[in-house]
Amino acid sequence: MEMSFKILLDFDQDLANTSSLKFKKFKSEIGAALTEHYKNFYGFVRIYVLGFRSGSVITDFVVETNSVNSTEIATLDNKVAVDLQNKGYNVDPRSFSGVIQGNLPFIKNYDIIYPGTTLQLTCVVPVTMQMETGSWFVNGLPVSNNAKYSITNSPPTLTVQGMSSGDNGNYTFTMTQSTLTFTRKESISVTDVIPPIIQLNKLAINVQCGANENITLECCVTYYLINNVTAKWMDGPDEISSGNFYSSK
Repeated sequence: MEMSFKILLDFDQDLANTSSLKFKKFKSEIGAALTEHYKNFYGFVRIYVLGFRSGSVITDFVVETNSVNSTEIATLDNKVAVDLQNKGYNVDPRSFSGVIQGNLPFIKNYDIIYPGTTLQLTCVVPVTMQMETGSWFVNGLPVSNNAKYSITNSPPTLTVQGMSSGDNGNYTFTMTQSTLTFTRKESISVTDVIPPIIQLNKLAINVQCGANENITLECCVTYYLINNVTAKWMDGPDEISSGNFYSSK
């Protein structure tokens, strides 16, 4: 979890130099205060200061944790602010913010996205944020419910009608709770491979129970690279092979 807060102080270029005494002092004292208050956070692994940048003095730090609770984190941030203020750092307590990068891929209804497919993307969000409402973006632009897109919550799902190459790009879901923003971005593309067209001579057959009758099914496959196609007859999940009950060719 990447986080930051602001110290109301003119930025000194020494804070951009990791070898300077001022950088080392700030990093040591701020890192100690962060660790002191975060160490009892449920799921805490470690915390460390990344560095400082201008905009007053923005402190960037990372919290490694196995759990996320925005309410508890906000409470800890306030304690850190008071602690650092007592040490002479003019910390803005309202400036704390954090970003959680989702590491689980979107759940998709298709592994291969063919032209014309209706695509569903479902985002896996932290348990403590599952009741919040988020936003979807396609190539950086927000999307809303219309003829092309449909958005539902719990779990957050984006449905895209009639996928085509024009829909290729980055799909992003974001959700904010208190000072934390969860985000997941993934590249989605439509395959340029056209699937085979499969036609059966009969879609449904009624056969009298116990009738000793041979039934013939025929399948026609149309494909522009027909030599690359392997056709199999299936009975549910099982492949049908020639035997006592079946004869295929």
